[in-house]
Parts: sequence; structure tokens; C-alpha cells
Amino acid sequence: MILDAKQFTKSKDGIYVAEISELQLKSPPREFTLRNCPADGQHRTFHLTKVDESGGDVAGWIYEEDDGPNKGRSWADGHPPKSVPVLKVLIIND
Repeated sequence: MILDAKQFTKSKDGIYVAEISELQLKSPPREFTLRNCPADGQHRTFHLTKVDESGGDVAGWIYEEDDGPNKGRSWADGHPPKSVPVLKVLIIND
């Protein structure tokens, strides 16, 4: 599935946020590609990492990128981690 970053708003924390109805989705995807993220012409793939629940109801779904510049980098591997944060997406269950 491919979605476009223009369908999302970016929070002050850098999280891409949209309501599931605005995306015209009947159910949340397990993974998707976000086109034009983090900039025009760039793309990132995201996978579901957490279901956010509130009082027993699902409030939303949190995704993290699979292929960003920080993936697979750690001091343990002999590579210094970069200062680029891992991108996240929140799809709100409305």
C-alpha cells in the first residue's frame, strides 16, 4: 500500500499524523510506503509497532520506518548512531 505524506500533518515532534477516515482506509495496514517522506521524491516504508489503546478501545496505530538512515546502526556494530531520528506515523482511529 502507498500513501502520500501530503495526507498527513506533521506534529511538533516530527510524527506524521492522520485519521483513518481521512486516509479512506477501512482497517489499518500492517505496513505501507509513505511517498514524499521525509521530503519530495523520497519514500519510506513503515511497519506497525504498537496499538495505542484507551479504556479498552483502540485509539490509534503507531508505525516506525523500516529503511531510514538509523536502521541497523549501533555502537555494538562498530558504527556510531546518526543523529537522524527514526520517523514515526500515527494513524488515529476515529
